[in-house]
Amino acid sequence: MLKLKILKKYLIILVIFSSFVSCDNDKDSNDTSNNTQIKTQQKPKTATDYFNLANDYYFGEGVKQDYATAIKYYEKAAELGNSTAMYNLGIIYANGQGVKQDYATTIKYYEKAAELGNSKATNNLGAMYYNGQGVKQDYATAIKYYEKAAELGNATAMNNLGNIYKYGRGVKQDYKKAEEYYIKEANTKIAPKPFGIAINTMNLKEFLDKYEAKYIGEDDYTDGKKYVSTNLSQFNFNGLTKVTVIFNNEIISAVVAEFQKDTDSFSYLYDNLMEKDYYKISSKIPFVGDKYAKFISGSVFVELIANHLSHSVYLTYETQAYSIQRYANMLKKKFKQLEHEKDSL
Repeated sequence: MLKLKILKKYLIILVIFSSFVSCDNDKDSNDTSNNTQIKTQQKPKTATDYFNLANDYYFGEGVKQDYATAIKYYEKAAELGNSTAMYNLGIIYANGQGVKQDYATTIKYYEKAAELGNSKATNNLGAMYYNGQGVKQDYATAIKYYEKAAELGNATAMNNLGNIYKYGRGVKQDYKKAEEYYIKEANTKIAPKPFGIAINTMNLKEFLDKYEAKYIGEDDYTDGKKYVSTNLSQFNFNGLTKVTVIFNNEIISAVVAEFQKDTDSFSYLYDNLMEKDYYKISSKIPFVGDKYAKFISGSVFVELIANHLSHSVYLTYETQAYSIQRYANMLKKKFKQLEHEKDSL
């Protein structure tokens, strides 16, 4: 029963895929199947009622699993305008669950759901055209649907577009555009929480209630406030020597962690970051010399820096807004310095 409840948090798994183009298989944000379960003896009235009842029969929760009955109720919910039910029906016919596999019917339901703004159905339509399933293979049409799904915020579509431009499928190969889509996808993910510190959401009071820290002055590049940890043991991380947290408008905008540098510290931290669901923007890791890597996730930049002559490795997390402001102010200072040097000649 627990397994069924967990499964209900996801949607019917779609098996259509190619080597690098993905389909969606989880719920849309407007999925209402977590609402109070409709008793089977009660007569459903709304699209939500029919949708939830269909889920019960599909997953066999509270009733005997019955794909045919699930399909009947999904169809009723779809008739009443529920785009997620349309999307589910498309997946059912694609997988042949309780029905004969029928890509033409899959496309019909995806098209109906896409017309109502269902991003997952729109992305999966792109996959059908990309793979030539139920339709003639057509990269141009696939890209059109992927772009529409991406505009609706669908991360899978963004990744698909990134892959298309990276490998030049139906378009001229364009690594820069591919990276733009990969970064867009990365920005849809959950922001990192280094040491449990919620960047861009945790406020100053919440931070000081949870962590031992003291104010050490204003940020060098913004009008933010800097706090440094006074108890590193609370972070429980070997080799950590300093943690500085920067607040702008009372909200955390950056976290800078300093580690003792040894032969393995950079590699250990780098490998740890590579295991995360982050997108790596760039890296430079020579055997000898300055080492650097930059990642992005959830609108947060993550930078790992180990300068050759430094005794420390720095791991920085900062919001994109803070990063832009910091670099802009750095350039202003640099220009002022150059102007000063010019005037002194």
